[in-house]
Order: sequence, then C-alpha cells, then structure tokens
Amino acid sequence: MGNVIFNVSGCSEGNCVMRTNSANANNNGNATVDVNDTVTWNRTGNSVSSFSITVNQGSDQDIWGDTPPAPFPNSDSPNWQGTGKNYGDGGENYTISCTCGSSNQSHDPRISVNPNK
Repeated sequence: MGNVIFNVSGCSEGNCVMRTNSANANNNGNATVDVNDTVTWNRTGNSVSSFSITVNQGSDQDIWGDTPPAPFPNSDSPNWQGTGKNYGDGGENYTISCTCGSSNQSHDPRISVNPNK
C-alpha cells in the first residue's frame, strides 16, 4: 500500500498551495494512486488557518467507496486523509478550501485511482 502526502502550506493566486515530496512536486493537488493507497493532506503552513475537503456531487466515480476523506487522525485534526477504494478512470473532483488570514481560497484538484493489477 502506498501513500501520497500533500503539504498544504499557504494560499496563492486563488488556490491553496499544495505540494508533494515526489519528483512531480508542482502537481497542485492532483494525483494518481492505486487501490488501497492513502492520500494525506497535512496542513504545514502557519498562514493556513483552516483547511477542508468536500467531494463534489456528480463526480465521475466515487473513488473513496463509502468513506470520503476526513480529518485525520481524529475529528479535531487540521490534517485530512482518504483511502482510494474504487477504480476511477475519470478521477474524482473535490473542492479543497483553505483560509489564509482574510483570504478564502478553493480549487478542484483531481485524484484518480488506477485499476487493480
């Protein structure tokens, strides 16, 4: 099982700033994972006062199964996590919202899940 970790470090030009530590660090919240991989969003920036994820209705497929991303490791955590459960060739769309000072930002990155091998 793999894990994709996004560090949410601030707000810029209408988006939450999200980067992974992978070779494709400028992926702006987009990722492709395998079934049962976890995706974690860690709030790392002191300027980010709030962060949340909403799965958009009418997405291509519900890649999270019955359990959408939620605060992790507990309901009071500033970090979020989800586990890809279903193949989603079209990906799933989300609204990622963050607040930095008086600036509320949101954007719609794409998470896709590869088919089982």
